Amino acid sequence: GPQLAVAALDVARDPLPEAAYDLIVARLVLQHVPTRAAVLPRLVRALRPGGLLQIDEIDASYEPPLLTPDAAAEELYLRFLRAKSAAMRAAGGDPHWGRAVPAALRAAGLTAVDVHLHIGVRHAQDPGLGLQSNHTHNLRDRLVEQGMTDEELERVRQLMRDPGFRAASSVFYSVQGRRPGGEDR
Repeated sequence: GPQLAVAALDVARDPLPEAAYDLIVARLVLQHVPTRAAVLPRLVRALRPGGLLQIDEIDASYEPPLLTPDAAAEELYLRFLRAKSAAMRAAGGDPHWGRAVPAALRAAGLTAVDVHLHIGVRHAQDPGLGLQSNHTHNLRDRLVEQGMTDEELERVRQLMRDPGFRAASSVFYSVQGRRPGGEDR
Protein backbone atom coordinates (compact mmCIF):
# COMPACT_ATOMS: atom_id res chain seq x y z
CA GLY A 1 0.00 0.00 0.00
CA PRO A 2 0.91 3.66 -0.01
CA GLN A 3 3.69 4.75 2.29
CA LEU A 4 4.10 8.15 3.86
CA ALA A 5 7.13 9.61 5.57
CA VAL A 6 6.78 12.98 7.23
CA ALA A 7 10.02 14.82 7.89
CA ALA A 8 10.26 17.90 10.06
CA LEU A 9 13.58 19.65 9.59
CA ASP A 10 15.35 22.94 9.21
CA VAL A 11 15.40 23.27 5.42
CA ALA A 12 18.18 25.84 5.59
CA ARG A 13 20.59 23.70 7.62
CA ASP A 14 19.66 20.03 7.87
CA PRO A 15 21.01 17.62 5.24
CA LEU A 16 18.54 16.25 2.72
CA PRO A 17 18.92 12.83 1.11
CA GLU A 18 19.38 12.81 -2.66
CA ALA A 19 16.55 11.47 -4.86
CA ALA A 20 14.63 10.15 -1.85
CA TYR A 21 11.11 11.59 -2.09
CA ASP A 22 8.21 11.30 -4.51
CA LEU A 23 6.56 14.41 -3.05
CA ILE A 24 7.83 17.36 -1.06
CA VAL A 25 5.43 20.01 0.23
CA ALA A 26 6.62 23.27 1.78
CA ARG A 27 3.69 25.39 2.94
CA LEU A 28 4.31 28.96 4.08
CA VAL A 29 7.94 28.16 4.88
CA LEU A 30 10.41 29.42 2.29
CA GLN A 31 9.20 33.03 2.28
CA HIS A 32 10.55 33.20 5.86
CA VAL A 33 13.93 31.61 5.03
CA PRO A 34 16.59 34.18 4.08
CA THR A 35 18.49 31.53 2.08
CA ARG A 36 15.43 30.36 0.09
CA ALA A 37 17.31 30.67 -3.21
CA ALA A 38 19.87 28.11 -1.97
CA VAL A 39 17.25 25.84 -0.37
CA LEU A 40 15.14 25.37 -3.49
CA PRO A 41 17.79 23.44 -5.51
CA ARG A 42 18.38 21.21 -2.45
CA LEU A 43 14.66 20.37 -2.37
CA VAL A 44 14.74 19.57 -6.09
CA ARG A 45 17.72 17.24 -5.62
CA ALA A 46 15.87 15.48 -2.78
CA LEU A 47 13.09 14.51 -5.23
CA ARG A 48 13.25 11.24 -7.11
CA PRO A 49 13.13 11.62 -10.90
CA GLY A 50 9.49 12.34 -11.71
CA GLY A 51 8.86 13.53 -8.13
CA LEU A 52 6.64 16.50 -7.39
CA LEU A 53 7.56 19.63 -5.43
CA GLN A 54 4.70 21.76 -4.13
CA ILE A 55 5.43 25.19 -2.71
CA ASP A 56 2.58 27.14 -1.10
CA GLU A 57 3.32 30.79 -0.33
CA ILE A 58 1.59 34.15 -0.18
CA ASP A 59 2.03 37.51 -1.81
CA ALA A 60 1.13 40.03 0.87
CA SER A 61 1.26 43.00 -1.51
CA TYR A 62 -2.49 42.69 -2.06
CA GLU A 63 -4.66 42.42 1.05
CA PRO A 64 -6.51 45.74 1.20
CA PRO A 65 -9.18 46.66 3.70
CA LEU A 66 -12.55 46.60 1.92
CA LEU A 67 -14.99 47.78 4.60
CA THR A 68 -13.86 49.84 7.59
CA PRO A 69 -15.74 52.23 9.87
CA ASP A 70 -13.85 55.25 8.51
CA ALA A 71 -10.75 56.44 6.65
CA ALA A 72 -8.66 56.49 9.85
CA ALA A 73 -9.40 52.80 10.49
CA GLU A 74 -8.53 51.97 6.89
CA GLU A 75 -5.19 53.77 7.18
CA LEU A 76 -4.47 52.07 10.52
CA TYR A 77 -5.00 48.61 9.00
CA LEU A 78 -2.78 49.53 6.04
CA ARG A 79 -0.06 50.75 8.44
CA PHE A 80 -0.28 47.42 10.28
CA LEU A 81 0.12 45.48 7.02
CA ARG A 82 3.09 47.64 5.95
CA ALA A 83 4.74 47.21 9.36
CA LYS A 84 4.23 43.44 9.22
CA SER A 85 5.79 43.23 5.74
CA ALA A 86 8.70 45.45 6.81
CA ALA A 87 9.29 43.26 9.88
CA MET A 88 9.37 40.18 7.68
CA ARG A 89 11.88 41.79 5.30
CA ALA A 90 14.02 42.92 8.26
CA ALA A 91 14.24 39.26 9.34
CA GLY A 92 15.31 38.17 5.84
CA GLY A 93 11.88 37.08 4.63
CA ASP A 94 10.03 38.08 1.50
CA PRO A 95 6.32 38.84 1.99
CA HIS A 96 5.82 38.89 -1.78
CA TRP A 97 7.69 35.70 -2.67
CA GLY A 98 4.53 33.81 -3.60
CA ARG A 99 4.41 35.50 -6.98
CA ALA A 100 8.05 34.55 -7.67
CA VAL A 101 7.62 30.84 -6.93
CA PRO A 102 6.49 29.71 -10.42
CA ALA A 103 9.55 31.23 -12.10
CA ALA A 104 11.81 29.98 -9.29
CA LEU A 105 10.60 26.39 -9.78
CA ARG A 106 11.16 26.60 -13.52
CA ALA A 107 14.64 28.12 -12.99
CA ALA A 108 15.43 25.25 -10.59
CA GLY A 109 14.88 22.83 -13.47
CA LEU A 110 11.40 21.57 -12.70
CA THR A 111 8.99 20.80 -15.53
CA ALA A 112 5.19 20.87 -15.79
CA VAL A 113 5.12 23.87 -13.46
CA ASP A 114 1.51 24.72 -12.60
CA VAL A 115 0.02 27.48 -10.46
CA HIS A 116 -3.23 27.71 -8.52
CA LEU A 117 -4.27 30.95 -6.82
CA HIS A 118 -6.68 31.64 -4.00
CA ILE A 119 -7.89 34.89 -2.53
CA GLY A 120 -10.59 35.27 0.06
CA VAL A 121 -12.38 37.85 2.14
CA ARG A 122 -11.42 38.23 5.79
CA HIS A 123 -14.03 39.06 8.42
CA ALA A 124 -14.27 38.88 12.21
CA GLN A 125 -14.99 35.12 12.27
CA ASP A 126 -12.39 34.21 9.62
CA PRO A 127 -9.40 32.13 10.80
CA GLY A 128 -7.11 34.17 8.52
CA LEU A 129 -8.11 37.35 10.30
CA GLY A 130 -7.62 35.52 13.60
CA LEU A 131 -4.04 34.85 12.50
CA GLN A 132 -3.62 38.55 11.70
CA SER A 133 -4.87 39.37 15.20
CA ASN A 134 -2.37 36.89 16.69
CA HIS A 135 0.37 38.68 14.77
CA THR A 136 -0.40 41.86 16.74
CA HIS A 137 0.64 39.91 19.86
CA ASN A 138 3.29 37.47 18.62
CA LEU A 139 5.08 40.01 16.43
CA ARG A 140 4.54 42.92 18.81
CA ASP A 141 8.23 43.77 19.31
CA ARG A 142 8.94 43.63 15.57
CA LEU A 143 5.86 45.74 14.79
CA VAL A 144 6.90 48.34 17.38
CA GLU A 145 10.37 48.41 15.78
CA GLN A 146 8.57 49.27 12.53
CA GLY A 147 6.79 52.24 14.16
CA MET A 148 3.52 50.82 15.50
CA THR A 149 2.51 51.65 19.08
CA ASP A 150 0.80 49.36 21.57
CA GLU A 151 -2.25 51.62 21.41
CA GLU A 152 -2.37 51.28 17.61
CA LEU A 153 -2.02 47.50 17.84
CA GLU A 154 -4.96 47.39 20.26
CA ARG A 155 -7.00 49.53 17.83
CA VAL A 156 -6.10 47.12 15.00
CA ARG A 157 -7.33 44.20 17.13
CA GLN A 158 -10.57 46.06 17.86
CA LEU A 159 -11.02 46.80 14.16
CA MET A 160 -10.55 43.14 13.24
CA ARG A 161 -13.22 42.16 15.80
CA ASP A 162 -15.72 44.60 14.22
CA PRO A 163 -18.49 42.49 12.59
CA GLY A 164 -18.65 44.94 9.68
CA PHE A 165 -14.91 44.83 8.90
CA ARG A 166 -13.86 43.17 5.64
CA ALA A 167 -10.44 42.86 4.03
CA ALA A 168 -9.08 40.88 1.12
CA SER A 169 -6.75 38.07 2.04
CA SER A 170 -3.29 37.99 0.59
CA VAL A 171 -2.96 36.05 -2.65
CA PHE A 172 -2.16 32.40 -1.87
CA TYR A 173 -0.04 30.64 -4.50
CA SER A 174 0.03 26.86 -4.68
CA VAL A 175 2.74 25.95 -7.19
CA GLN A 176 3.77 22.47 -8.31
CA GLY A 177 6.63 21.30 -10.48
CA ARG A 178 8.03 17.91 -11.42
CA ARG A 179 11.68 16.80 -11.39
CA PRO A 180 12.61 15.63 -14.89
CA GLY A 181 13.03 11.91 -15.46
CA GLY A 182 11.07 8.93 -14.27
CA GLU A 183 8.69 9.09 -17.24
CA ASP A 184 8.14 5.34 -17.13
CA ARG A 185 7.15 5.38 -13.44
